[in-house]
Amino acid sequence: MEALIVAGEASGDLHGSKLVRAFREFADINFFGIGGEFMQEAGCEIIFPSERLGILGFVEVAKKWRDIVDAHNSLMERVVVSKPAFAVLIDFPGFNISLARELKSRKIPVFYFITPQVWAWGRWRMRAIRKYFDHLFVVLPFEEELFRKENIPATFVGHPLLDVVKVEGKLKRSDFNAEEVIAYLPGSRKNEIMLLLGDMIKSFELRKKYMDTLGLIALHDEEAERFVQDNFTIPDGMKIVTGMTYEVLNVADAGVITSGTATLESAIIGLPMVVVYRLSTISYIIARLLASVKNVSLVNIISGRQVVPELVQRFTPEDIASKLDYVIKNREEIKSAYRNLREKLGEKGVYRRVALEILDRV
Repeated sequence: MEALIVAGEASGDLHGSKLVRAFREFADINFFGIGGEFMQEAGCEIIFPSERLGILGFVEVAKKWRDIVDAHNSLMERVVVSKPAFAVLIDFPGFNISLARELKSRKIPVFYFITPQVWAWGRWRMRAIRKYFDHLFVVLPFEEELFRKENIPATFVGHPLLDVVKVEGKLKRSDFNAEEVIAYLPGSRKNEIMLLLGDMIKSFELRKKYMDTLGLIALHDEEAERFVQDNFTIPDGMKIVTGMTYEVLNVADAGVITSGTATLESAIIGLPMVVVYRLSTISYIIARLLASVKNVSLVNIISGRQVVPELVQRFTPEDIASKLDYVIKNREEIKSAYRNLREKLGEKGVYRRVALEILDRV
């Protein structure tokens, strides 16, 4: 049996790899699709590399249009030849919803794992999701009811980060000779890093003036590390740590975290944080017009209140430094809120549940 799986960015690649392995506990399936190193290591045949599609913002999509078209065409050429038994699409809505339309026209069962955040923006996608997907496997506690109210079959399976996040690591706090350690996560995409890391570095330099502080810049891979080294000057007292994000989050006293999956990872680990978020000007204007939620951080959205401070679009290094002071002073209150958050995320075993649910349907 062959099956298609598509993950368009770094976090999706990790979830895709875990899902491929879970499927193979129960069935002999050859997977092909879009993904990265993790999915390839899990035995998935990569038709098009996901790193060529990692983008943030509306304007930035236009710059990647040729890659998007090439990826779509390459996949469909293979689909025609292989006739997969089913398809699992992971997040990445701009690409995956269009792909689902073509798959559905060929009578291929299509399942969505980690659905787009239509409750935040993009409610216009509801009609297409209802039409082109056989079932949704959602990872946030309120999403099942939201989709079912729209006549879209959905099941809350728990959040996969519960299976992924390591709450301890090889690094120890005693490894660092500093009064405090601050984690800086500028994101996994190059345009995120360009928009955020400069202010993160400047905020560190401000804090370093009155605290014995070590700053750890956590990057996803060596390509991101080369990009940072080529475009930024890293000051004394800051270090780049590559491929060890969870270890960094575990040893840090607080963090400055780019909005996205990393904020939820940080909360599961228990790290007090300042959330930062920035788009290109045009993309931000469009996002503001479309947004239907006040918060950008999943931590605050799931909690239903402001647990951690958010700095969005227009902020300075001084703002980051000030909010960092706040979260450090209020760390115990924040950690207490995190415990309530973790209870809402469900139970471990998400990938096996999804694999079994899909196999039951095909």
